[in-house]
Amino acid sequence: MKKDSLILGKEVNIKDFLLFIWGNKFFLLRAGIAGGILGIVIAFTMPVEYTAKCRLLPETSESQSQLGGLGSLASIAGISLDAGSDGALTPYIYPELAKSYSFIQEFSNIETNYVKLDTTISLYHYYSEFDSPFFLSAIVGYAVSLPYRMKELISKSEVTQIDTTIQKSEVLAISKDDLEIYDLIKSKLNVSTDRQSGIISISFETSDPFACADMTQKAANLLRDKIKIYQTKRISRNYQFLEGRWEEARDNYIKKQTELAEFNDRNKYLSSAKKQSEFQRLQFEYQLVFDIYKGLSNQLEQTRIKLAKEMPVFTVIEEPVVPVYKSKPKRTVIIAIFGFISGLFALGFLLIKKGYFS
Repeated sequence: MKKDSLILGKEVNIKDFLLFIWGNKFFLLRAGIAGGILGIVIAFTMPVEYTAKCRLLPETSESQSQLGGLGSLASIAGISLDAGSDGALTPYIYPELAKSYSFIQEFSNIETNYVKLDTTISLYHYYSEFDSPFFLSAIVGYAVSLPYRMKELISKSEVTQIDTTIQKSEVLAISKDDLEIYDLIKSKLNVSTDRQSGIISISFETSDPFACADMTQKAANLLRDKIKIYQTKRISRNYQFLEGRWEEARDNYIKKQTELAEFNDRNKYLSSAKKQSEFQRLQFEYQLVFDIYKGLSNQLEQTRIKLAKEMPVFTVIEEPVVPVYKSKPKRTVIIAIFGFISGLFALGFLLIKKGYFS
């Protein structure tokens, strides 16, 4: 077979190409087997991980249900008509809330029982002390970051050390080491919302099956608590303000009520105009503080009812179950990929060696 008979100009002779592969089938087969063996070594040395999931259905609030069928049709089309109504959070924003570092930081500090370790620790301590990255990933990561490490050594630049014990503010201070752990935990937590049904799916993966199911449930609980705080934040501030004013009005009402009662006990018979004038003044002040107290009581009760209506309610459709089967690594896929890639490299080597690309 002439080497120019395989590739003529820009056209490929398929028949000669297949004959070329058939003529080198044993070499390609050996390369594929070698790649498969490498894939077996890697697949069986990779850490095993399990995945648990749960599903929640958020009930539609009164403010969101006013759109009726139009809102449902818009959500199917990917359009949210009530995204910003009354400052409410829609289910499509929940995944973004779960990706925030404030959520991940709080989630990583939750403790769970790792049966394999026979201890109860937080996710942060587990991934910082017990869990070590797969050796191949560590080597690749080090090789990729080597130029940046050399640059830091040459320029003598140092990473800014952030003091996370500074006074609390709205700015979240995270150190470099903590950020790496938070990113790792974030990659293992998945929150998604179905565009049509609005069902929230939450899944988490880790090396211990019990801890996996437990942390999935705790992630769902934390997400629900965060949503309730965000959803009712404005109404809660209004409620707290009214509650403070209501307590002041109640104290003033009780005070004036006591003053009026003591005046009546001391003066059963109003014999002078001065006593009558003082009685009318006390009665007027009592009536005034009573009206204020009554008005604030009505407003406080209405706000309490509104707060209860706006409080998100979630129905658990699927509870997390302790997984029996591993989710990672997919060993068959890894072995097949390594064998196939090795065969492709061997084929490319033969083509270059024969000079078909010259």
